[in-house]
Amino acid sequence: MLAGRNIIVRLAVAVTLCLVVGSRSVVARPPAADASGAVVVALRPRVQVESRVIRLADVAQITGGNAELRERVQALDLDDPLKPGESLSITPTQVEFRLRLAGIDVEGVSIRGTSVRVTAREANPVRGAATLASAARTTVHPVRAITREDGSLEQAIVQAAKDCAAAKLPWKSDAVEIRLAQPLARDVGPNEEAAGYECRAELRTSGPAVGRVPVRVVAEAPGKPSFDVQVLLDVRHFDDVVLATKTLERGRTISAADVYVDRQDVTELADYCSNADQLIGATTKRSVRSLLPLRKGDVEPVEKSANAILIRRRDRVKMIANAGAVSVIMTGEAMQEGRAGETIRLRNVDSNATVQGRVTGANEVEISF
Repeated sequence: MLAGRNIIVRLAVAVTLCLVVGSRSVVARPPAADASGAVVVALRPRVQVESRVIRLADVAQITGGNAELRERVQALDLDDPLKPGESLSITPTQVEFRLRLAGIDVEGVSIRGTSVRVTAREANPVRGAATLASAARTTVHPVRAITREDGSLEQAIVQAAKDCAAAKLPWKSDAVEIRLAQPLARDVGPNEEAAGYECRAELRTSGPAVGRVPVRVVAEAPGKPSFDVQVLLDVRHFDDVVLATKTLERGRTISAADVYVDRQDVTELADYCSNADQLIGATTKRSVRSLLPLRKGDVEPVEKSANAILIRRRDRVKMIANAGAVSVIMTGEAMQEGRAGETIRLRNVDSNATVQGRVTGANEVEISF
């Protein structure tokens, strides 16, 4: 009798929901489609950085809005450099305070997410002779003799440093942004003319010159003072990144509506996916939060998805019992894992009874009588 009443109550709730929701469907949209046209700052839950000044672009995905405002927001410093292994948390309140301090109208910025846990990478205490030899490689980038029309010597030195750093990068120029990280030392006068000077830039690095990159530039000219300057650059790598339009639960088969592609700063983002088409039909191996990048380790490849485990032991699942034209939905707990089409045992959470059902989808089972 009680079971019959439960069925009637569930059917009544289902009919009520149908009447309230109707036939409307909800389509998730990427953050760039913010109705107000605001810059969207989506805080990442956890990041690792080098031991340097922490910028807002290091801890958040920044999209949408006006390009000039977006660039200002990305460049904001949030905290001093951390020691290797040291951590701190950054909250939306701190981000808003920093925006106000920089004179940015917070009404034009939408901050999403909770706090960010930032950790500085540990320094590698032991490096072999081969690694040390690799780190000592020098890229020397000579710059042509510069005429008076080329402006100040300061500009010429900075350009020489940028050209040297760019020569060490494996990407096309449109995928890279190189900016001056801090002003040059004052021994280079801002009014010093570049006419007659030749600049030689050198960079010691064992890999791509990304992040904060120091470049040594020597500027010399006959009969004029010589300058030996260290130029600190901020080199960022940009690429297409696939992001989730909404939170994707583990075991979900990815559809075109679940993902979108955005151009992002990937300087410190590893193992990310760039092609959304290659993810359609793949199955998520873990939960992926809304607006965050999908990493290759987050998904089961499409060719393996057909045999992927859709339900794991102790998962809460939706149990669907069909009786003619009537369907009853109940909540169950899986007693064993299962793949698509397999029959597994489950426990009805309401009645505590053990039943069997066929796996029809991620966390979904059709109950057999």
